[in-house]
Amino acid sequence: MASVSGRPLLWSFDASIYAEISESLRFGIQDDDVSRVVQLALDGSWDAADPKVFAYGGVAALEVRWREIGTLWSAELTKHGLQAFHMVAAMNFRDEFRSFKGHLSIQERIIERDALLNRLVDVAAATGFRAFGNAADVRLLTTEKTKAGKKKQLFQGAVKYALEQMPADCILALICDREQDAAGQCLQWTENLRQQHAEHAQRIFGVCFVDSAKVAAVQIADMYVYLLREDTERGIFRPSEPRNPLYLKMLGEDAHMWAKDITAEAFDDEVR
Repeated sequence: MASVSGRPLLWSFDASIYAEISESLRFGIQDDDVSRVVQLALDGSWDAADPKVFAYGGVAALEVRWREIGTLWSAELTKHGLQAFHMVAAMNFRDEFRSFKGHLSIQERIIERDALLNRLVDVAAATGFRAFGNAADVRLLTTEKTKAGKKKQLFQGAVKYALEQMPADCILALICDREQDAAGQCLQWTENLRQQHAEHAQRIFGVCFVDSAKVAAVQIADMYVYLLREDTERGIFRPSEPRNPLYLKMLGEDAHMWAKDITAEAFDDEVR
Protein backbone atom coordinates (compact mmCIF):
# COMPACT_ATOMS: atom_id res chain seq x y z
CA MET A 1 0.00 0.00 0.00
CA ALA A 2 1.09 3.55 -0.64
CA SER A 3 2.02 5.62 2.37
CA VAL A 4 2.88 9.08 3.57
CA SER A 5 5.28 9.31 6.51
CA GLY A 6 4.66 5.65 7.26
CA ARG A 7 0.87 5.93 7.29
CA PRO A 8 -1.25 4.07 4.73
CA LEU A 9 -3.31 6.54 2.75
CA LEU A 10 -7.01 6.26 3.50
CA TRP A 11 -7.73 5.98 -0.24
CA SER A 12 -5.23 3.13 -0.81
CA PHE A 13 -7.19 -0.11 -0.83
CA ASP A 14 -6.08 -3.69 -0.28
CA ALA A 15 -8.80 -6.18 -1.16
CA SER A 16 -7.50 -8.76 1.33
CA ILE A 17 -8.50 -6.68 4.35
CA TYR A 18 -12.16 -6.82 3.36
CA ALA A 19 -12.39 -10.62 3.32
CA GLU A 20 -14.54 -10.68 6.47
CA ILE A 21 -17.01 -7.86 7.09
CA SER A 22 -19.39 -8.01 10.04
CA GLU A 23 -23.05 -8.17 8.96
CA SER A 24 -23.97 -5.83 11.82
CA LEU A 25 -21.88 -3.05 10.34
CA ARG A 26 -23.05 -3.20 6.73
CA PHE A 27 -26.07 -0.90 7.22
CA GLY A 28 -27.58 -2.09 3.95
CA ILE A 29 -24.51 -1.43 1.83
CA GLN A 30 -23.95 -3.82 -1.04
CA ASP A 31 -21.02 -6.24 -0.76
CA ASP A 32 -19.00 -4.47 -3.43
CA ASP A 33 -19.47 -1.14 -1.62
CA VAL A 34 -18.00 -2.17 1.74
CA SER A 35 -14.41 -1.50 0.70
CA ARG A 36 -15.34 2.11 -0.09
CA VAL A 37 -16.84 3.03 3.29
CA VAL A 38 -15.01 5.80 5.12
CA GLN A 39 -16.11 6.65 8.65
CA LEU A 40 -15.76 10.24 9.80
CA ALA A 41 -16.01 10.52 13.57
CA LEU A 42 -16.99 14.06 14.57
CA ASP A 43 -16.92 16.03 17.80
CA GLY A 44 -17.01 19.58 19.10
CA SER A 45 -14.88 21.25 21.77
CA TRP A 46 -15.10 24.38 23.89
CA ASP A 47 -14.15 25.34 27.44
CA ALA A 48 -17.39 26.18 29.22
CA ALA A 49 -15.52 27.70 32.17
CA ASP A 50 -13.40 30.02 30.03
CA PRO A 51 -14.75 30.03 26.47
CA LYS A 52 -12.34 31.48 23.94
CA VAL A 53 -12.67 29.23 20.90
CA PHE A 54 -15.25 26.80 19.56
CA ALA A 55 -13.87 23.96 17.46
CA TYR A 56 -15.54 21.26 15.40
CA GLY A 57 -13.87 18.50 13.48
CA GLY A 58 -13.05 14.86 13.31
CA VAL A 59 -10.95 12.02 12.01
CA ALA A 60 -11.61 9.89 8.94
CA ALA A 61 -10.41 6.43 7.93
CA LEU A 62 -11.67 3.30 6.25
CA GLU A 63 -14.41 1.70 8.34
CA VAL A 64 -12.63 -1.62 8.46
CA ARG A 65 -9.47 -0.02 9.79
CA TRP A 66 -11.31 1.61 12.67
CA ARG A 67 -12.51 -1.82 13.72
CA GLU A 68 -9.04 -3.27 13.38
CA ILE A 69 -7.55 -0.88 15.93
CA GLY A 70 -10.50 -0.89 18.35
CA THR A 71 -9.11 -3.81 20.34
CA LEU A 72 -5.63 -2.30 20.47
CA TRP A 73 -7.00 1.04 21.64
CA SER A 74 -9.05 -0.60 24.39
CA ALA A 75 -6.11 -2.75 25.45
CA GLU A 76 -3.89 0.30 25.87
CA LEU A 77 -6.51 1.94 28.07
CA THR A 78 -7.11 -1.22 30.08
CA LYS A 79 -3.42 -1.40 31.00
CA HIS A 80 -4.02 1.73 33.04
CA GLY A 81 -7.39 0.77 34.47
CA LEU A 82 -9.31 2.96 32.02
CA GLN A 83 -12.54 1.89 30.36
CA ALA A 84 -12.85 4.85 28.02
CA PHE A 85 -11.06 8.03 27.00
CA HIS A 86 -12.04 11.69 27.16
CA MET A 87 -9.37 14.29 26.53
CA VAL A 88 -10.70 16.85 28.98
CA ALA A 89 -10.68 14.20 31.72
CA ALA A 90 -7.12 13.22 30.87
CA MET A 91 -5.86 16.80 30.90
CA ASN A 92 -7.52 17.61 34.23
CA PHE A 93 -7.17 14.22 35.99
CA ARG A 94 -10.90 13.92 36.57
CA ASP A 95 -13.63 11.37 35.91
CA GLU A 96 -11.97 8.21 34.53
CA PHE A 97 -8.53 9.76 35.00
CA ARG A 98 -9.13 10.81 38.61
CA SER A 99 -7.05 7.95 40.04
CA PHE A 100 -4.64 7.62 37.10
CA LYS A 101 -1.18 7.00 38.63
CA GLY A 102 -2.55 8.50 41.83
CA HIS A 103 0.40 7.29 43.92
CA LEU A 104 2.80 9.53 41.99
CA SER A 105 3.54 13.23 42.29
CA ILE A 106 1.64 15.58 39.99
CA GLN A 107 4.73 16.09 37.82
CA GLU A 108 5.18 12.31 37.48
CA ARG A 109 1.47 11.86 36.70
CA ILE A 110 1.71 14.42 33.89
CA ILE A 111 4.73 12.61 32.42
CA GLU A 112 2.90 9.25 32.55
CA ARG A 113 -0.28 10.75 31.09
CA ASP A 114 1.58 12.38 28.20
CA ALA A 115 3.35 9.10 27.47
CA LEU A 116 -0.06 7.36 27.32
CA LEU A 117 -1.43 10.03 24.97
CA ASN A 118 1.50 9.49 22.61
CA ARG A 119 0.98 5.71 22.65
CA LEU A 120 -2.72 6.17 21.88
CA VAL A 121 -1.90 8.40 18.90
CA ASP A 122 0.50 5.71 17.66
CA VAL A 123 -2.31 3.14 17.86
CA ALA A 124 -4.71 5.47 16.05
CA ALA A 125 -2.15 6.23 13.32
CA ALA A 126 -2.32 2.59 12.19
CA THR A 127 -5.69 3.41 10.59
CA GLY A 128 -4.07 5.95 8.29
CA PHE A 129 -6.59 8.49 9.56
CA ARG A 130 -6.70 12.08 8.42
CA ALA A 131 -7.90 14.94 10.60
CA PHE A 132 -10.39 17.56 9.45
CA GLY A 133 -11.56 20.54 11.45
CA ASN A 134 -12.15 24.22 11.86
CA ALA A 135 -12.43 26.64 14.76
CA ALA A 136 -13.81 30.08 15.56
CA ASP A 137 -13.02 32.79 18.09
CA VAL A 138 -16.06 32.92 20.38
CA ARG A 139 -16.05 36.71 20.11
CA LEU A 140 -17.53 36.14 16.66
CA LEU A 141 -20.48 34.35 18.25
CA THR A 142 -22.22 37.41 19.62
CA THR A 143 -25.82 36.28 19.29
CA GLU A 144 -27.70 32.99 19.29
CA LYS A 145 -28.17 33.41 15.54
CA THR A 146 -24.46 33.86 14.87
CA LYS A 147 -23.62 30.99 17.24
CA ALA A 148 -25.92 28.63 15.34
CA GLY A 149 -24.64 29.84 11.98
CA LYS A 150 -20.97 29.50 12.87
CA LYS A 151 -21.39 26.06 14.47
CA LYS A 152 -23.21 24.92 11.33
CA GLN A 153 -20.39 26.31 9.18
CA LEU A 154 -17.73 24.54 11.26
CA PHE A 155 -19.58 21.21 11.21
CA GLN A 156 -20.31 21.35 7.49
CA GLY A 157 -16.76 22.51 6.76
CA ALA A 158 -15.26 19.44 8.41
CA VAL A 159 -17.58 17.10 6.49
CA LYS A 160 -17.03 18.93 3.21
CA TYR A 161 -13.24 18.84 3.65
CA ALA A 162 -13.39 15.09 4.14
CA LEU A 163 -15.57 14.57 1.07
CA GLU A 164 -13.30 16.70 -1.10
CA GLN A 165 -10.19 14.81 0.00
CA MET A 166 -11.70 11.36 -0.51
CA PRO A 167 -11.88 9.60 -3.88
CA ALA A 168 -15.15 10.34 -5.64
CA ASP A 169 -16.38 6.74 -5.34
CA CYS A 170 -16.05 6.58 -1.54
CA ILE A 171 -19.09 6.50 0.72
CA LEU A 172 -19.04 8.53 3.94
CA ALA A 173 -20.58 7.49 7.25
CA LEU A 174 -20.76 10.17 9.93
CA ILE A 175 -20.40 9.08 13.56
CA CYS A 176 -21.10 11.36 16.51
CA ASP A 177 -21.28 11.01 20.28
CA ARG A 178 -24.91 10.35 21.19
CA GLU A 179 -24.53 12.51 24.33
CA GLN A 180 -24.06 15.64 22.25
CA ASP A 181 -26.74 18.23 22.93
CA ALA A 182 -26.53 19.16 19.26
CA ALA A 183 -27.66 15.80 17.89
CA GLY A 184 -30.76 17.24 16.22
CA GLN A 185 -28.72 20.06 14.75
CA CYS A 186 -26.17 17.62 13.35
CA LEU A 187 -28.91 15.88 11.41
CA GLN A 188 -30.23 19.19 10.10
CA TRP A 189 -26.76 20.41 9.17
CA THR A 190 -26.02 17.16 7.32
CA GLU A 191 -29.25 17.30 5.34
CA ASN A 192 -28.64 20.95 4.52
CA LEU A 193 -25.16 20.09 3.28
CA ARG A 194 -26.57 17.36 1.04
CA GLN A 195 -29.10 19.80 -0.40
CA GLN A 196 -26.54 22.56 -0.98
CA HIS A 197 -23.93 20.30 -2.58
CA ALA A 198 -25.60 17.91 -4.98
CA GLU A 199 -22.24 16.43 -5.96
CA HIS A 200 -21.91 15.03 -2.43
CA ALA A 201 -25.53 14.15 -1.68
CA GLN A 202 -25.30 10.46 -2.58
CA ARG A 203 -21.94 10.02 -0.86
CA ILE A 204 -23.26 10.61 2.67
CA PHE A 205 -25.26 7.51 3.40
CA GLY A 206 -25.95 8.00 7.08
CA VAL A 207 -25.39 9.68 10.43
CA CYS A 208 -24.99 7.45 13.47
CA PHE A 209 -25.00 8.49 17.14
CA VAL A 210 -23.03 6.13 19.36
CA ASP A 211 -21.84 5.67 22.93
CA SER A 212 -18.37 7.23 22.75
CA ALA A 213 -17.16 5.00 25.59
CA LYS A 214 -17.43 2.03 23.23
CA VAL A 215 -16.19 3.54 19.94
CA ALA A 216 -12.47 4.27 19.55
CA ALA A 217 -12.98 6.51 16.52
CA VAL A 218 -15.12 8.97 18.50
CA GLN A 219 -12.60 8.99 21.35
CA ILE A 220 -9.84 9.77 18.86
CA ALA A 221 -11.96 12.56 17.39
CA ASP A 222 -12.44 13.89 20.92
CA MET A 223 -8.67 14.04 21.39
CA TYR A 224 -8.06 15.73 18.05
CA VAL A 225 -10.75 18.41 18.41
CA TYR A 226 -9.57 19.27 21.94
CA LEU A 227 -6.06 19.77 20.55
CA LEU A 228 -7.42 21.76 17.60
CA ARG A 229 -9.22 24.12 19.97
CA GLU A 230 -6.14 24.42 22.18
CA ASP A 231 -3.92 25.19 19.20
CA THR A 232 -6.35 27.78 17.85
CA GLU A 233 -6.45 29.49 21.25
CA ARG A 234 -2.66 29.51 21.26
CA GLY A 235 -2.56 31.03 17.79
CA ILE A 236 -5.00 33.80 18.67
CA PHE A 237 -4.06 34.67 22.24
CA ARG A 238 -0.54 33.25 22.78
CA PRO A 239 1.13 33.11 19.34
CA SER A 240 4.65 33.15 20.76
CA GLU A 241 4.09 29.81 22.54
CA PRO A 242 5.26 26.61 20.82
CA ARG A 243 2.69 24.28 19.31
CA ASN A 244 1.73 21.11 21.15
CA PRO A 245 3.84 18.25 19.70
CA LEU A 246 0.93 15.85 20.21
CA TYR A 247 -1.29 17.99 17.99
CA LEU A 248 1.34 18.07 15.25
CA LYS A 249 1.76 14.32 15.60
CA MET A 250 -1.97 13.80 15.05
CA LEU A 251 -1.93 16.02 11.98
CA GLY A 252 0.98 14.14 10.40
CA GLU A 253 1.47 15.33 6.83
CA ASP A 254 -1.28 17.91 7.28
CA ALA A 255 0.69 19.86 9.91
CA HIS A 256 2.17 22.27 7.35
CA MET A 257 -1.21 23.65 6.28
CA TRP A 258 -2.39 24.38 9.81
CA ALA A 259 0.94 26.06 10.52
CA LYS A 260 0.19 28.49 7.69
CA ASP A 261 -3.41 29.26 8.61
CA ILE A 262 -5.09 27.76 11.65
CA THR A 263 -8.54 28.72 10.42
CA ALA A 264 -8.04 27.84 6.76
CA GLU A 265 -11.24 27.63 4.73
CA ALA A 266 -9.94 24.79 2.59
CA PHE A 267 -7.13 22.29 2.49
CA ASP A 268 -4.40 23.21 0.04
CA ASP A 269 -2.49 19.96 -0.13
CA GLU A 270 -2.67 17.67 -3.14
CA VAL A 271 -3.86 14.09 -3.05
CA ARG A 272 -0.88 11.91 -3.81
